[in-house]
Amino acid sequence: MTKYILQKRKKYLIEIYKIEKGWKNEKEAAYYIDTYYKDSKKVIVLHDIRLRYEDITVQIDHLLIFRTDIVILESKYFSSTLIYDNKNDSFNIKTQKGIKGIPDPRKQVERQIINFRNLLERTKLKVFFPPEISFYILVSPNVYLKTQMPDKIVKADKFIDKFREEDENISLIKGLQRVKNYMSYSFDKILYGAEQLKALHTPLSIDDYLQKLKLGWVK
Repeated sequence: MTKYILQKRKKYLIEIYKIEKGWKNEKEAAYYIDTYYKDSKKVIVLHDIRLRYEDITVQIDHLLIFRTDIVILESKYFSSTLIYDNKNDSFNIKTQKGIKGIPDPRKQVERQIINFRNLLERTKLKVFFPPEISFYILVSPNVYLKTQMPDKIVKADKFIDKFREEDENISLIKGLQRVKNYMSYSFDKILYGAEQLKALHTPLSIDDYLQKLKLGWVK
């Protein structure tokens, strides 16, 4: 019994450590984002927003709403070297026990965008926002990237460079679409929509954290 309890305790401590590190990683990314956009009148930034409407729940680390498009930035914590296998289009991390495969973080955000679109549709809030939604995954500047990463994986302190690179290489069609969106969505319009989104924010409760730690039986 003692061995079982110690194993469980170790498992819980590891999960708590991951939650804490993930939270710190998210705050670090928020710092870099706010450095450029906190007082900007060109974009609305919502950090750590958890939207809930009927049966839809969408957790977004950083939501950037421009008059031209929407960008979702998701913070990901990796405790060790991150490796991308270009041949198999898969991700791995280096652990003490060797190389371990992990779920593709891009797919998670793609599902997140689908749910976000559904929420905007259901709540009829989509009329306040440009339809184009893109994303990037932010990793800590300290994480070691052993191989060349896909375009969507960016170190948090370099995200602004990625934005500028995208603007410099934008296609004619996409550029024209941005101009159209800019003319169609005023700052006041997207600001009103953002306030409606904030009203749907439902913070994680203690019960949510207990469920995440598989301690739902604790009351």
